[in-house]
Amino acid sequence: MSTLRQPRGLAVAGMTLLAGISFSACAPTQESAAPEGRTGVESPVLPVPALHHVGMNVVDPQASIDWYWRLWPSGRATTVADMLAFEADMLLIFNKVETPAPGAWDQEQHRSIPQSPFWHIGLSTDTTEAAARFDELGITRLPLFRGPDDPVEVWRAGEMEFAGTLTAVEIADTERRDPVPGGFAYILGPDGELVETNGGPNTPETFRHIHFFAEQPSCTARWYIDHLGAMQSDDEQSAGIPDPCDGEVGAPSWPALEPLGTLRTPASSIMNRAMRAYPRQCQLGRCGDDQPLVSSRGQVLDHIGYTIPDLDTHIERLRGEGVSIMEEISAFGDTRGALIEDVDGLVIHLIERREP
Repeated sequence: MSTLRQPRGLAVAGMTLLAGISFSACAPTQESAAPEGRTGVESPVLPVPALHHVGMNVVDPQASIDWYWRLWPSGRATTVADMLAFEADMLLIFNKVETPAPGAWDQEQHRSIPQSPFWHIGLSTDTTEAAARFDELGITRLPLFRGPDDPVEVWRAGEMEFAGTLTAVEIADTERRDPVPGGFAYILGPDGELVETNGGPNTPETFRHIHFFAEQPSCTARWYIDHLGAMQSDDEQSAGIPDPCDGEVGAPSWPALEPLGTLRTPASSIMNRAMRAYPRQCQLGRCGDDQPLVSSRGQVLDHIGYTIPDLDTHIERLRGEGVSIMEEISAFGDTRGALIEDVDGLVIHLIERREP
């Protein structure tokens, strides 16, 4: 299969960095100040990482490309480091495996099994009339539960009788409304990966949305800021990260993929909410025994890839800061990369980029 037109963006030693995808609205070459109290290898400033790809383990990479092309017709098939990939606003890179990878969505348990820090990928689009299109394409739509002990299901959040996500107490005290266009909804990818679709009639169409689970979401956001130079939008900075960053889990809220509701607080986001972390769901007896998050390595949603300059310097800095280096620097296409793991077990592929 031939490689189609490359996206516009920064060169990454033989590849192209997708334009407009970074940890913030700032250009990827912007530097963020090192946090006070950093230990280990000293670095006066940190380069802002830029989103490069999501790595997935799939049985049939070509079938995955075909599925995502039907879902997102403006995307393109391509290859990255000799692997088949799908290019939208971000890249999906497909690693072929012989048997289905763990971490697929279980429709009876209403969760991924096992549960890693990588919750789902997603796209922004108008969901108002999307159900008929998805059904025609044979795409599996997942139900949303409306509230505790409520047997009625909906597909998109706009069908709910209230706005936003509410706890059981808030639902009981909220005046009902008529359904509205749009809202978030979920579908299943060809290997059981969870994909969120979210938006209304005026939503700009993008495919670069990633959500995660974390033991302490605010602490996870702080980890990305301190160790990877992640930046926050003005709104995110105004909300701030609590100090101390650990906090109690709030009540579940609906609409939700889980009958028991989704644990959504505390939550924390970086890069203008494109990367957002929520509490681990299998706690407080919700899955029987509490279940810690497993490493994303080897799961269907395996890792996330970011580009940074001067890979040697920053891998040594991260090592000195106690960050887990899972795989040392090695060739990745015409450039180089290394694997690290975040505080929750999410695997991160750091790829070296050339600065302008």
